[in-house]
Amino acid sequence: MIEIPKILQFSGNGAFQSEKSTFSADFLLTLYPTRIDIATRTDIREIKDSWVLNGFLADGRSISCDKLSAYRFNTVISLSAGTTVSYRFTPLDEVKLGHPTKGPIREALFPLVSYYKNPFELQDNGWEISASPDESDPRDLELISENWRVPMEGLVLRLSKPDATIDEYLEKATELLTLLSLASGNSIIFHRQVYRSDQENEFEIWRFGKGGDRGVGEGLIHYQHYLKEVLPTWRSLSHKDQRLIRIATTYLNGSTHGYMEDKLLNITIAWEMLANAWAPSESRPSEEITELKSALKTTYLEWRKNHPGLDDSGFLGGRISQALDWEKVNKKIEQLANDFDIDSELVGTNFRRLVTIRNRVAHDGVLPQEDYSDGASLPLLKLLLSSQFALRVLLLKKLDYTGLISSAKDGWGTFVNISEAEFDFQ
Repeated sequence: MIEIPKILQFSGNGAFQSEKSTFSADFLLTLYPTRIDIATRTDIREIKDSWVLNGFLADGRSISCDKLSAYRFNTVISLSAGTTVSYRFTPLDEVKLGHPTKGPIREALFPLVSYYKNPFELQDNGWEISASPDESDPRDLELISENWRVPMEGLVLRLSKPDATIDEYLEKATELLTLLSLASGNSIIFHRQVYRSDQENEFEIWRFGKGGDRGVGEGLIHYQHYLKEVLPTWRSLSHKDQRLIRIATTYLNGSTHGYMEDKLLNITIAWEMLANAWAPSESRPSEEITELKSALKTTYLEWRKNHPGLDDSGFLGGRISQALDWEKVNKKIEQLANDFDIDSELVGTNFRRLVTIRNRVAHDGVLPQEDYSDGASLPLLKLLLSSQFALRVLLLKKLDYTGLISSAKDGWGTFVNISEAEFDFQ
């Protein structure tokens, strides 16, 4: 028998208020794998209004949300004997359960979505950090997630640091999400934050995170060693570089979804973004491209002289010039790879072909037919997989990681030291 995805529900009673009306009603708060909603039965005439909820759960905790959107649905749900539901509210802001702790926070818990294995425990810069199962067996949760194709809460991230604020706890948790998403190859998120004080007071925040999807797959083995090694480097990076790693990791894991065009576009955008940020800016086009740009500029200026007023803003001229920047992009990506000792031949990728395909997809929306015909899709798959591998190697090296990484040799999966990174997908 296949188990169904776990949902979390609390009943309660509260006051719903908009600019035009107010009513009190019983409700059912539910955290589904795909959304959070608050269901109730009442006659809402101003359904398009923004609503506020203040009330109490049946267990005595307070509940509040400053922004709700209402909609009607046909499903009937039982709130209590003889009561049915005909309206749902979708939270557009945080749902707060309980009151914020007044004293020091003893610990914070973040149930991690799409993180089902690799528990760890370590200390970092005054923080006690661990990830471990809660009540359910995470292997069962992963199986349910695979069967139903919905992301589920798995291991629970636990943080503790004397005198740390809620904002600091949230920042630390978000930092770990990026590092775990890079290592696990899944888009790790959380929907719930639980803060506990020394007085055993518990304050909980629900806000549905964006992500939780499966990505490029497992990349490392020893997560505890990995986090101990990369966290000091992460703290030393600028906020800009941290943001770039976070975005690139999102593109990396996102490059496993959609059509091949979407996948190649995502992975190339990540490479271009990092090349523009981290590769030397003095990269220059070849002499041949420089000569062509000069000739086109001369022709364009002559054309403007003969047709005054047709391109006063210089838009067309800029497009003509920028169309030749593909060579500059190629050089910057190759330079970036070289700076991090990534040999494109050893990792089996071709950055020039990657950029060429990206440009075709960006302008035409689809790959040309010849890229799919005569069994040619396999080279595209190899290009994608090797480019994903190389990007993960780049990000891990940026974080000064020196351990083992998942790779492929002769078509078989294996783990090699990142300094010997090689990818041979057949």
